[in-house]
Amino acid sequence: MGIEAAETPGVDKPFGHDDARYVEIWNLVFMQFDRLAVVEPANKDHRLQLSPLPKPSIDTGMGLERVAAVLQGKISNFETDFVYAAD
Repeated sequence: MGIEAAETPGVDKPFGHDDARYVEIWNLVFMQFDRLAVVEPANKDHRLQLSPLPKPSIDTGMGLERVAAVLQGKISNFETDFVYAAD
């Protein structure tokens, strides 16, 4: 399946206590709103306003660095030869 990032590989922990075991290599971002900071002129207070996007979309977040980490058998993008010279 791949490399396990856990301190003790193969040991199952309860949900919420095993976050160090998994490495995210792909994610989906659902873009639906534009967030705008609005400043009230009278008292300079800030509030956030969400406006629907004209064309909501989905971004798949598997960048080249993540692909390289998987192919090179690394846990972190920072361990790949993008950051360090290849041996």
